[in-house]
Amino acid sequence: MGITQGKMTEQERWATAAHLLEAHGDDVGNVVIRQIRELMDRGDQASAKDWIDISFKVQMLYGPEGDA
Repeated sequence: MGITQGKMTEQERWATAAHLLEAHGDDVGNVVIRQIRELMDRGDQASAKDWIDISFKVQMLYGPEGDA
């Protein structure tokens, strides 16, 4: 994961969000933030946009109660 060049499909972003939530649980937010920062530092805005969308999807999957 990481460099996507902005080419992830909607389905791939949902699958990545679900995988990250399952793999990292309560720490998933920190994992995604680190990934976005790394991509922005590299100047890879296209990949960072995918990861920002993934972060929103993680939040939707996590739910309003915070129950992963």
